[in-house]
Amino acid sequence: MELSQLWEMLLRRWWVILLPVVVALLLLLPTVPGILSPEVRYQVVMRFTAAPPSTVELDPATTYEDAVYVPWLASEYVVVNLPPWITSDSFAAEVSAVLAEAGLALEPDDLRPAFVADSARSILIVYLNWDDEAEIEAIARAAVEVLQTRNGVYFPQFAAIQQKSLR
Repeated sequence: MELSQLWEMLLRRWWVILLPVVVALLLLLPTVPGILSPEVRYQVVMRFTAAPPSTVELDPATTYEDAVYVPWLASEYVVVNLPPWITSDSFAAEVSAVLAEAGLALEPDDLRPAFVADSARSILIVYLNWDDEAEIEAIARAAVEVLQTRNGVYFPQFAAIQQKSLR
């Protein structure tokens, strides 16, 4: 095929090339206002570490693995299992209850998509996205309180440790 024949074909069928571009632009048109002036969003990133107490006294009868390795491994398992709870309905309901006690009424269905969590080794990372600056601070405080005080309801193994530390 010669270049002149290719050029003639393009001149005859130019609309076939232009049609997908026009359709894509028409589909993109409703999103232009959001692209030009996006809504303001705030984000809080919280990092939590889970580790055994640093003051572990080694008993001569206890091996290093039992005294040090197993608690570190357990802390990593804990952190790996917390992100699914943080993104669940029950966590949002707990945060909503804490906020209600503080006088801020936010529905759990509104809070649940605001939380994203991830874990790496023994570090838990919680991402919180919200559109109100004052409310995001209260939500972050409530989330920390829920993580510290209400985890025993969902993870029974923590309940014994919390009762022991309260004595």
